[in-house]
Amino acid sequence: MSSISTFDGKIDPHSAVNWAAEVIGSFFRKHSAVHLQLVLIDPDQVVVDLFKKTLRSSGERFAAFRGDTARPKTDFHIRSNMMVVETTWRLKGESTRVGRSLITAGNASLFTDAKRKDNSPLAVGDVRLCSVPRDAVLYTQEGIESIIFAVGPNNNLNRPDYTNDPALHKAQLQQCYSRILERWAEASFDSS
Repeated sequence: MSSISTFDGKIDPHSAVNWAAEVIGSFFRKHSAVHLQLVLIDPDQVVVDLFKKTLRSSGERFAAFRGDTARPKTDFHIRSNMMVVETTWRLKGESTRVGRSLITAGNASLFTDAKRKDNSPLAVGDVRLCSVPRDAVLYTQEGIESIIFAVGPNNNLNRPDYTNDPALHKAQLQQCYSRILERWAEASFDSS
């Protein structure tokens, strides 16, 4: 996964990482007996360093790398069957940095396939688990079978669902991360 709302949503990275870390730390404590590793890949070194520093007590359960989210196996030798992709309420691929990266890497079918299966709009804080089309590069080269699409809060005037309320941003971002982790755990436990 990459950070949610720190780039396109213009949420302050220090605040966003602290809010996310509260949820991630709580999730790891709740599931202490289960071996799941959460990996963050983000192009912003500041965000990566903040996550590493804030979640260092999680040990091997959390790792962070600077790079292209669309290439976890190719660039980092990370084997995973699931990833998180930040999107907007209408699952428009080119609307986020991660979406644009995935499309550039040959994965445009992710978004059209997800909308074809369920075209209902997503609200801020919502997540949707979708299968990766078997012809997508993300599946054929990276081994990713499922994506959790997530809609984070927005402090960017030029984007949908703008709000300038830090308390609301915190609640929405924490709800988003909580739902991401719940879906991730459900899907991981179901496949094991």
